[in-house]
Amino acid sequence: ERKNLSYQHRLEYTIEQLRSPPKTENGDSPEIPEFETVLEAVDYALKMYPNYLTFTEKGYDGARSCRYGKPNQVFSALEWLATTYRAIRDGKLKDSFEQSSLTNTGMHYSPHQHKSTMRTYPDEYYTVWGGEKRVLREHLSKGISRSPIETIRIGFFYDKPTTVVGIGYLGQHQRNRNT
Repeated sequence: ERKNLSYQHRLEYTIEQLRSPPKTENGDSPEIPEFETVLEAVDYALKMYPNYLTFTEKGYDGARSCRYGKPNQVFSALEWLATTYRAIRDGKLKDSFEQSSLTNTGMHYSPHQHKSTMRTYPDEYYTVWGGEKRVLREHLSKGISRSPIETIRIGFFYDKPTTVVGIGYLGQHQRNRNT
């Protein structure tokens, strides 16, 4: 029984570490600034999580032109992908992607796209990373309007060998059969 308590304590500590942001040199959590643009939020996330988060050229181009009105929410989504999402994917954290993303980022998680839509608009749902074609099945979303200030999609893939999350699409709603 004592062994189980020790194991449970270590597991709870590990889960808390996975959910916590990186610490500064003096052990404090860094203060997250108020971002003016989505690109600022992306650059900050890449600086904080360089080993866990990457952008394809297409994804980064989307960040440059993205006009979404809540850049700090984008940062929260990227931070969630670099920490909690990876921990769930790797089996280190038992949680629901859908509930966790909504609670931590205010965005909806979707594990798939319609195959017919992906075939019709391959430029929207495929990207290249490391010289390989990657499918952007998973995405985070907020908003349903066509307003670029109110609506965002973050299409991503997970590279299991490296445990890196790659952002291949960031911008307004991707084209689909309804557009």
